[in-house]
Amino acid sequence: MSSVRFDAVDVVFDDGHRALDSVSLEIADGEIIALVGPSGSGKTTLLRSLAGFLRPSGGTISIDGQVLSSPRHSTAVEQRGLGMVFQQHALWPHMKAAENIGYPLRLAGVRRAERRARVEESLEMVGLAGMGGRRPDQLSGGQRQRVALARAIIHQPRVLLLDEALSALDEPLRASLRAQLQSMSKRLGLTVVHVTHDRAEALAVADRIVVLDHGRVQQIGGPEEVMERPASGFVAQFLQDAALLGGELHSEGFRCEQLGLEVPRQRISRPQRDSETEAAGACVGELAVAPHHVLLSPAEGDEARGAEADVVSSLYGRHVHEVEVSWAGRRLRGETVGWRPAPGDRVRAEVIGGVFYPAGSGEEVSGGDLDEQSQRDHDQAPEDPQGDGEPVEVPLGDARGSQ
Repeated sequence: MSSVRFDAVDVVFDDGHRALDSVSLEIADGEIIALVGPSGSGKTTLLRSLAGFLRPSGGTISIDGQVLSSPRHSTAVEQRGLGMVFQQHALWPHMKAAENIGYPLRLAGVRRAERRARVEESLEMVGLAGMGGRRPDQLSGGQRQRVALARAIIHQPRVLLLDEALSALDEPLRASLRAQLQSMSKRLGLTVVHVTHDRAEALAVADRIVVLDHGRVQQIGGPEEVMERPASGFVAQFLQDAALLGGELHSEGFRCEQLGLEVPRQRISRPQRDSETEAAGACVGELAVAPHHVLLSPAEGDEARGAEADVVSSLYGRHVHEVEVSWAGRRLRGETVGWRPAPGDRVRAEVIGGVFYPAGSGEEVSGGDLDEQSQRDHDQAPEDPQGDGEPVEVPLGDARGSQ
């Protein structure tokens, strides 16, 4: 079990692209962190920097208070004590499952009897007891990924890194492995950093979610917090598929002139209380409208409420149907229960709530400034022999067998 700390980490590539911009983050012992964000947001760069494949242009990365990366120093990948599982399991095809799993112990010089016992224990832990004698081509995709997971944890890593580790699997199997991964990590007390494009996976598995965009942290919080209190319109869009409607919040509610809609004040929430806005009683900004804020109903009938909209798409769901509509030139997503309109149908759409963000409030979240000890660690980090301060791509080597 180990804690991880990123202190104002920058990664700038040779072409000037800033992949990480002053990222600060603390990960506690035994915590499962999910890194999410759109493509190019910096989540994989953050993981690769922790692994040691990239050297930061600024700031420091530490594990248990030991600085492993700075612009002037980078501890070798194999000396960081990390376990890694990638999207492609990367098993050696000429080795049986047990040999693949035991390979890191073999590199470390662990005696054969102890190695065999620990391999059997790892196989049982990932639900593959009795399958150690099979070759990778005799295993299913899910079983091969479990072998890769067992190989990553058998040497008791300080931190387990997962890079889209479940994304290549079929959904029923992914759901099963999510639960198994969470249970196993908690049982072993593993600190886990998990990069995923799957929002549902991040929310289901992680203790906290880190939302990134353009190399900057937008929000850090538990699943309930980031879903119910998104810190910005971007976070609401990314996690909730929310539409952002420009307008004004006043004493009676929110009004959007484009759609000609008004939402009562009591149905509008904000991520945090804004005393100036409360005092003024009116504010220009955006209302984040998630699908559950959009009430759809058949257009026919005397009691139909809201404005008419055209159904663009209608997707079946076990509990609710996901429906996208075009309303006065704007696209909004809503949900229906018990009935499912077809594309091209006319429906009634009504916005019954949302989260309001005053104009200019979408600043990124900082994980905190460097404290005095961290600044001393940063200043005293070993010198970089090259001394150029540029991000360095560290050779991969055999990271799977790292100690």
